[in-house]
Amino acid sequence: MYALLNEGLYMDQAYATAVILLILVIGINALSAFIAKRVGVKE
Repeated sequence: MYALLNEGLYMDQAYATAVILLILVIGINALSAFIAKRVGVKE
């Protein structure tokens, strides 16, 4: 993606892919935190 952005090719697609990947990572992180709280040790 970095090479495509530097060359000016497919800029919109590269930014869209980056946003989708960011949202996916944030979603997985939130889901794992939720599961960790549900499964974790309850005091």
